[in-house]
Amino acid sequence: RDKSSDERISQLAEAQLWRPRVVKANFADLELWRAAIERMPIPIRPGPWFVLGQGLSRQERRSEAALAFLRGPIAQMPDRLLAAESFLAAGKELERMGRIEETATLYREIVADYPFSSAAREASQWLAKPAAASAKSTQGK
Repeated sequence: RDKSSDERISQLAEAQLWRPRVVKANFADLELWRAAIERMPIPIRPGPWFVLGQGLSRQERRSEAALAFLRGPIAQMPDRLLAAESFLAAGKELERMGRIEETATLYREIVADYPFSSAAREASQWLAKPAAASAKSTQGK
């Protein structure tokens, strides 16, 4: 193995250790995780961004959480199921912030781009609700 391969494995192993700690992670922990992610090669960042998003969400840092969830899919994530779940999680953060039209837009993209995923089923159910219908009627205005 080459040194860069070993380093990637080490970085991913470190990020896997965050998963059980996400429930109790504090502000400083999350900032350390963010810095560690920024040092990782782009192809291995999506999963760690998702975990960071979960931690930010637990701290009710909604805007930061939504951005963290979106960072993985924006990096051309090869794992389509994780991409769909990342978009769904970002949509939930947007909804919690009251950004219903943006939530609806993101959920429509999930349904279109990941139609056979559980995230698409959940997004479709949300889109069928009355609040989503009002977001549709204001779209394009």
